[in-house]
Amino acid sequence: MLLLAFMLVLVELLALLFSPSIDSNGYYAFGERGSTDVISVLYYILLMFGFTVFILIAIKKDAQIIVRLAILLTVFATFYYIFSALLSPYFHPIVGIFPALLLTFLLHIYPEWYVLDILGVVLGATAASIFGVSLSPLPIILLLIALAFYDIIAVYRTGHMIILAEEVVKMRIPVLLVSPVKKGFSLIEKQELKEGKRDAYYMGLGDAVMPAMLISSSATFLPGPVFMMGLNLPALLAVIASLGAFFILMYMVHKGKPHAGLPLLNGFTIAGYLVGCLLIGVPPF
Repeated sequence: MLLLAFMLVLVELLALLFSPSIDSNGYYAFGERGSTDVISVLYYILLMFGFTVFILIAIKKDAQIIVRLAILLTVFATFYYIFSALLSPYFHPIVGIFPALLLTFLLHIYPEWYVLDILGVVLGATAASIFGVSLSPLPIILLLIALAFYDIIAVYRTGHMIILAEEVVKMRIPVLLVSPVKKGFSLIEKQELKEGKRDAYYMGLGDAVMPAMLISSSATFLPGPVFMMGLNLPALLAVIASLGAFFILMYMVHKGKPHAGLPLLNGFTIAGYLVGCLLIGVPPF
């Protein structure tokens, strides 16, 4: 549990670290910086819903290889964005292709749990920073609320999120963070999630990315004193609140059943952000 908590906070802090480079290179998800357009929320939800349907159809047609290829292409593109952004002060951005190719190839040939965790943290932080500098806090908060309700439906009503989690474990792609319970655990040898026989804890990468998006946006666009790594008080309290939500969630998961993570994580993160805005006297939107 502590490893998952560490990775949650690491995604958030790396998103803060990456945001200035992503911002200066103009890597914006919707073509502009700090958009206040709430229609962007609809675009994001439609993209996510479309990709979910694509994965479910591929699973039904026994075409998981297509999903894996699509994920690997997305992974490569995301790695290219962050490495080209970080290396741009010293080299031409095209140089980012080489570490992106190397890490994507590593993921393909050796998708062990610690490789997925390390690469997943970098991927999650990159995605969070891209959306954090692309959207102002208001559309991100609306997005977090919408996704929290979607997560409730997907886990407790339709159950398709649990099906996706089981298939992702089999495909060994970096959209889950994994923390083994027992020494010698291997994700490469593991084939499926077995209820009642826990050998690892799993957390969807999106559970770390969504809070990090608001934290990145807060640090990028809100005025006020900054502590370190771009952390202002709303961003700092959002980090602390997300960590508190995580431990509540893990207490629930420890009882043996999967739970929707976004209602707690997003709700606490938004609450921490709003309290921080109130304390420093800046409008949250």
